[in-house]
Amino acid sequence: MLGAILIGYTNPHSFTGEEKRLFEVLGAQVAVQLQNLLLLDETQTALIKLDYLNRRLTGQGWQEYTERVGDLVAEATAPGQSAESLPVEHGEVFQVPVSVRGEVIGHFNLTPGEAGAFSEEDRLLLYEIANEVSSSLENMRLIEQTQRNAADLEESRNLLDAIIDNLPMLMFVKDAQELRYVRWNKAGEDMLGLRAEDVLGKNAYDSFPKDEADRFTAQDWEILSGESFLDISEETVQSPKGERILHTRKTPVYGPDGSPRYLVGLSEDITERKQAENALLELESLYRRAIASADAVPYSRQYSDDAFTFVGERIEDLTGYSVEEFTADLFDHMIVETVVHSLGGEDRSSTVQMNRSGTMAHWKADYRIRTRDGKERWLADTSVEVLGPDGTSTGSVGIFTDITNRKVAEAALSRQLAEMEYLNAIGQILATQTDLIEMVNLAGEKMCETFKVDTGYIALYDPRSEIVHVPFYVDFGERIALEPQPLGVGLASRVIQTRQPVFISEMTEEIANELGAYIVADKIPASWLAVPILRGAEAIGVISVQHASQPHWFKESDVRLLTTVAASLSTAIQNSRLLEQTQSTLSELEQLTRRLTREGWEEYLSSISAEVGYMYDLTNVAPISAKTDQNGSGFERPLVIQGEPIGRLVVAETEELDEEAAEILTAVSVQLSAHLENLRLLEETERGRIQLDKRAAELATVAEVGTASATILNPDELLQTVVDLTKSSFGLYHAHIYLINETEDALILSNGSGEAGYQMVIEGWQIPLSNKKSLVAQAARTHQGVVAFDVQQDADYLPNPLLPNTRSELAVPIVAGDKVLGVLDVQADRTGYFTDEDTRIYTTLASQIAVALQNARLYVEQAATVQRLRELDHLKSSFLANMSHELRTPLNSIIGFTEIILEGIDGPLTEYMDGDLRIIQKNGRHLLSLINDVLDMAKIEAGRMSLSYERFTLQELLEDVVDITSSLAQNKNLDLTITPTDALETEIVADRIRLRQVLINVVGNAIKFTEVGGVTLHSETKDGKLWVKIKDTGMGIPEENLETIFDHFSQVDTSTTRKAGGTGLGLPISRRLVELHEGRLWAESAGIPGEGSTVNLVLPINATIPVQE
Repeated sequence: MLGAILIGYTNPHSFTGEEKRLFEVLGAQVAVQLQNLLLLDETQTALIKLDYLNRRLTGQGWQEYTERVGDLVAEATAPGQSAESLPVEHGEVFQVPVSVRGEVIGHFNLTPGEAGAFSEEDRLLLYEIANEVSSSLENMRLIEQTQRNAADLEESRNLLDAIIDNLPMLMFVKDAQELRYVRWNKAGEDMLGLRAEDVLGKNAYDSFPKDEADRFTAQDWEILSGESFLDISEETVQSPKGERILHTRKTPVYGPDGSPRYLVGLSEDITERKQAENALLELESLYRRAIASADAVPYSRQYSDDAFTFVGERIEDLTGYSVEEFTADLFDHMIVETVVHSLGGEDRSSTVQMNRSGTMAHWKADYRIRTRDGKERWLADTSVEVLGPDGTSTGSVGIFTDITNRKVAEAALSRQLAEMEYLNAIGQILATQTDLIEMVNLAGEKMCETFKVDTGYIALYDPRSEIVHVPFYVDFGERIALEPQPLGVGLASRVIQTRQPVFISEMTEEIANELGAYIVADKIPASWLAVPILRGAEAIGVISVQHASQPHWFKESDVRLLTTVAASLSTAIQNSRLLEQTQSTLSELEQLTRRLTREGWEEYLSSISAEVGYMYDLTNVAPISAKTDQNGSGFERPLVIQGEPIGRLVVAETEELDEEAAEILTAVSVQLSAHLENLRLLEETERGRIQLDKRAAELATVAEVGTASATILNPDELLQTVVDLTKSSFGLYHAHIYLINETEDALILSNGSGEAGYQMVIEGWQIPLSNKKSLVAQAARTHQGVVAFDVQQDADYLPNPLLPNTRSELAVPIVAGDKVLGVLDVQADRTGYFTDEDTRIYTTLASQIAVALQNARLYVEQAATVQRLRELDHLKSSFLANMSHELRTPLNSIIGFTEIILEGIDGPLTEYMDGDLRIIQKNGRHLLSLINDVLDMAKIEAGRMSLSYERFTLQELLEDVVDITSSLAQNKNLDLTITPTDALETEIVADRIRLRQVLINVVGNAIKFTEVGGVTLHSETKDGKLWVKIKDTGMGIPEENLETIFDHFSQVDTSTTRKAGGTGLGLPISRRLVELHEGRLWAESAGIPGEGSTVNLVLPINATIPVQE
């Protein structure tokens, strides 16, 4: 062994088998090169020595030697003799051996001319010559071998170059004197962008920045001086390819004299890895911050003494109790409600449901606790059990997480969805009903249903008579007719007078008396809520809901919801009353017209004297500007209407009129006055009819827009429909709607009618809320409608180049509660088009738009939430259906090996070992049954449960069930019998295994809840169906629980002290399996202990076997 080559990676297990073989070949080639170099040194030394001997030999000269020596013989070894055995001298022959490294490879045979001619000096010379020849031969062999080694060395060097150039790491070599690069592989170009020709023969200062070159140089001298073996974990290098992070390992190479000759380095590019590490560290930091901000508290719990062995310090922030005070007992008493997240995907208030995964259980539950200060908080408990050395569960570790905000948000979302449904329903009622009483009744019924209250009423106030009418009053589902009450009686009057809601969380007799509440049937409600129905600043009614037994039933959100309903109801009441007034006015005008047509001038003409005549000379007709007496006497009478003179009737006569003529003319003046009044009234009636027709059409349009908006749930589609309907129905030039932005500092055009509206929306038309030159902004700021009768004369009008024909404009705010959502802006191409009455009508329309817009927005949020919940439910069902199989595999192994050990196959067991193993076996089977139930439920919910149909008799099925469950009955000394009937021989076609599972569940439950008596299985056939009744004599089932026992995780006794265990999955799965057979499963019981209960199973005898796909 000549030495070692050390190559290292920063990452463990980085060398592959192929790389190891590659570096072994590299080491072998380097060894050959080093050996050849040593041989070359030895050959050069031998040549120097041979040259010295040759110079000595030339002192005498070869001429004298050849004259004395005689002939040279090629071979002198006798046959059958070795060179070592020949004598040195045989008569006339002198023999000298030729040896190399102590081995004779030949010899010289010399025969002198005459006997005894070789002197001692000659012999010494011959020996010296033989040695020199031996050395020359050896040198020739070494030279030949050196040439061969040089060729091998060149081949090895080429191989080594190829290996080095193909290394994935940068390999470089520096000389130890000037630290110039003498080797730079191809990886350097790929890694740093520096080619070998750019680096070789240069030092670090020629290729790297000065600060980096200073660092490299200091490190190199430190290594060459022997002070360290440098292994740099991170080294940042600036190169043509940018900043790279290298892991570099450097080592010196020493010469024969022990001094350093070269410095060899290997650099690995770890830039990407460091970036990944930094990203991982950042993620870890984010994770730690998330855990810290999530109010998570770790804990560990020991099962042996049911105590916390560790609790995080933040438990005091969550519960108010310190770590020392927080015990398992205390925590159990703090729990108000437990919601378990079960494998079935539903939340149930029951014991913790374990989910087996391998040999370790994990579970999750939510606890509603009461903290030290009496407040309630929600904690999520996520735990994993801890196994002891023997594989048994010794405790659990987990974390408590504060999820109060999430629970509050979930409750708020649920309330918002319910509120949206309620508001939508109310909007439908108000939009479709025109009769005031019917509308109030329907709205009141929906109100009581939504708030789940016992009592509710809607009262309407008549300010003229100061009477409060109650058209709707319900008490415990019964409609009660209440007499009208004068203002000042009851809490409704208080709400009307103060125009403020009254919210009483806990009503008492003292509070009721103090507030002057009007009590019906001497029943004082526990909770009371009422809000006024406002028309502007005037209260026109009251909406009230009451709960008879539950204090604190209502919340602040209920006040807001009822206030919103009251606003909508106020608009609907006004519309209904306007319609009623319009119809009444039309009726009065019709009667007045009929009165005007009673009498006319015919009465006067029939009563005048024949002596009085008239001459119609139209040329002399001229306006009379003053009373005149021309050519005779004159007569005049005033024309009076409702006590007010409006003109004169003047008659000029040559003779004085007698008394009778004067009376006639007086009567004529009276009739003429009446006729003129009738003509005026007829003209006003016509104008009124035209105006009323217009208002009726406008109100119908408002109703049409309201109905359309109540049925559209997409906000953008809703607003576009509103502006299009408004423009076409009211005959407007243009209509559009602005919505206020999130920062409430600008109004953004949302939808507009026609091409101009479309273009304005595309251009992103908006108006700052503070703009003083805009009717739209002014309406949003003041919360009131704004009219411009002539926009060219109105300084607040903001012109739009896309609407050049606008002459008048009306802007009304779209208000929900006290918040402005936007502005409805309508424009006409005539001046003076809009009136104050139009403002009221469009304000009503804007109120309906606000309600519809809120409903649409809430619907969009609800639809997104529902879609997300559906996706999560589908993922849950698929996950359980796929993974439950994996849960059973390790558990089956545990049960199987337990049974093998109990059978004694692996050796005898002690009594304690036998008892422990039987407990493991029992609990394992119980857990396997639970997992099977969960798997069945997951399959059923995912629609992946299939049935295997076969033909068998009912008796076979019932006997199998009795055989399996008889041991349970025997343990409790109960009778388990099958009633003999003809139905037992009935053949049915069904899934035998699944029906047996159903009956085992039902019979097992009957035995579980029966202490005395027994369980009977009775069967009969009726109407082509098979009936099986499982009757027990147990505790019975309360009537209210006859259906809930078929819900997931539900039981009759849900207390923590119940005697019978179970998960509550058996009966739900059984009912679903029976329904898959097109059958029914239900329970009957009087709920009286001893009378027990009966579970009925009905199946079709001739079932239709579905075709398997």
